[in-house]
Amino acid sequence: MNRVNHVAKSRGEKQYYNKEIHKQNYDPTVDDSLDFYDSDRGDDEIRITKNQKLQQVSGWVKVGEFLKENWMKVVLSAVSFILVFFIFNFNRDIGKIEGRMFSYESSSVEFKGVINSATEKLSNVFQQLGIIETKISYIERDLVRIDSASQKIVNQFEDQINYMKE
Repeated sequence: MNRVNHVAKSRGEKQYYNKEIHKQNYDPTVDDSLDFYDSDRGDDEIRITKNQKLQQVSGWVKVGEFLKENWMKVVLSAVSFILVFFIFNFNRDIGKIEGRMFSYESSSVEFKGVINSATEKLSNVFQQLGIIETKISYIERDLVRIDSASQKIVNQFEDQINYMKE
């Protein structure tokens, strides 16, 4: 009988089969006079004879078997380790960048203070320069007046000298 032609028994067929089996007088297949090893007892030891020696398996074979049995765990562990490594490095780099940005920000605030101070000093210099230019223009005007007055005095003096000579 092959599997293709095999059909499951109905409930009635199963009951008939069980009744027929119990009606038959059969001999048991195991001889009770034989003493088989009882595996339930723990007092017996399994012994290896001198002819049978355990062979040591090399480390590479053990590693290969471990990888065959646990390849998914190994791959996931490696990927997890790599991800954790990159996350920590990324976090460290972000901390460095934030530190530099804070340093640049504080430097720029100090630089703005220096620029404002220099701008104030420069505006004071320009104000003083304007005052000096005004004073110079007054001095130039006064020099022109002095020059014209001195010219008048020189002319008068020359006139008197010429008058005395005559």
